[in-house]
Amino acid sequence: MLLTPFFFDGFSKWESGFQLACLALMWGGHHAGALTTPTVLLAAAVTLIILIGVCAYPKKMLANLGMGEVFSIILAAAFWFTIPTRASMLTVMAQDRLWATVMYAAMAAVTLGSWSRVLRDDAEHAELDRIANYNGKLSSDAALHQQAQVADLFAAAQSQHSQLTLASLDLDHFKQINARYGHLAGNAVLLAVSDTIQAALKQAAVNALTFRTNGEELNIVFPDADVHAATGALRHVAQAVRTHEYVYNHRAMNVTMSIGVTAMRSTDHTIDDVYRRADDAVYKSKRNGRDLITIDSEVITPVVAMPKDYSQYRYFAQGVYSLAGDHTRVLHELLLRRFDTGLGRYVLPDEFELPPVEIARLLRQAMAQTDFHRFNVNLTAAQFKDEEMAAALGAIAEAPDGPVELNVEVTDVVSAPLMRHISALYRDRGIKIYLDDVGSDNSYELVRTRLAYVDGVKFAIQNLRRNNDDGELLERISFWRQVAADNHLQFVLEGVETEADVAMAQEFGVRFVQGYYFGKPEPLSRNAQGAES
Repeated sequence: MLLTPFFFDGFSKWESGFQLACLALMWGGHHAGALTTPTVLLAAAVTLIILIGVCAYPKKMLANLGMGEVFSIILAAAFWFTIPTRASMLTVMAQDRLWATVMYAAMAAVTLGSWSRVLRDDAEHAELDRIANYNGKLSSDAALHQQAQVADLFAAAQSQHSQLTLASLDLDHFKQINARYGHLAGNAVLLAVSDTIQAALKQAAVNALTFRTNGEELNIVFPDADVHAATGALRHVAQAVRTHEYVYNHRAMNVTMSIGVTAMRSTDHTIDDVYRRADDAVYKSKRNGRDLITIDSEVITPVVAMPKDYSQYRYFAQGVYSLAGDHTRVLHELLLRRFDTGLGRYVLPDEFELPPVEIARLLRQAMAQTDFHRFNVNLTAAQFKDEEMAAALGAIAEAPDGPVELNVEVTDVVSAPLMRHISALYRDRGIKIYLDDVGSDNSYELVRTRLAYVDGVKFAIQNLRRNNDDGELLERISFWRQVAADNHLQFVLEGVETEADVAMAQEFGVRFVQGYYFGKPEPLSRNAQGAES
């Protein structure tokens, strides 16, 4: 009763202090006569350190129930296993210590689990409230405050004879989103687009201030920036919004923006003169087809990128091996390489997100270079969620001369609703999906809601060796091995480099491994031995 409230986020410092004082009195009463022994002093210090940490980060304890349960066991054991056998308040036998520790651990599991669920529900409700109560229109006070801010920026630029550029942004066809998906979906998109714009401006590293005007409209002020600099940042913003997928209630939506840009002129009397030109420019972008940027009266067409040359790319292969029998290769993992003419050799490419047609070409090229046709293809999150990529790989998988087995490895996860949708496209074509780098780049909290839509996970030892000792590494491998077993997933241990790594994998019952112990990535060859059955 005295320990558990420390895990709850909601008590003041005075309340926590009172709880700590009560705990100290109870600790002293039960340990009377042994308070100065090294074991009791150490147990008290461990208890105090854990409680301070729990009070400082209560939400982390509730978000990570495993950690909270471990700390609960330590706290209970530190108390019960250091009480003298004949304490002033009771006689404590060995079985009493164990029973009390186990009982407290069980009680803590139930309590922390309940609080954790409440915390998650509160967060979900808060997000729903934020979306439901979002009002696209500014209040009169907020509008006046905003107008004053922009007017001050205009006056400062005039007095200092500096530059100021104003952009007006308007979401295209936003009323159709409201009509098709509902008002809540529209609010969710507006909030998410605002976040995307802020992130894009930050990435563009420009001095910019955003002001929401009305519903789907937004203004961005660029102090001390000319039209050229502002337009470069706005291109980045438009591209970020255009390529982002907005998901609400398992529905994915894509949006674009029409943008109008103008710079302050010496003939402008007030900020309203600048606003009018920016608004006129927005309307011109919309009249000319939307998803455009107009500078005053000049419509800027989207930049058409020159076709890229992927002729110097090819797939190297690194095997995935079975630990049964004579370590037979069961899969080729296909890894992109690019020929560097300056170095005269193949190197890691700067760009991995090749379009579907090029991935399909390279895959067929790989098939022509080996008789062993079981492949894993690495895809980025952007490639994986591209339905054209799923269609291109699916066509190869179902072709009469297609591979015996074709899997995709996803290096970064996508949202759970999108994962559900896109994974079905791959599975319908007989393509299995693996999540790569679980436990390092992809944490359990991140992937746990996606596990139902994949066929396997890959745990990369090499990503964790530097910052984890052998004990921690073994614990992580054991955890992910169990996660795979609980979800009926294939488990591949990657980064196996030594005989000791192989022995460790066998000890854990790992069936499939990969790493430099078996060979580095190399050009495909018809001499590669594998299991075709």
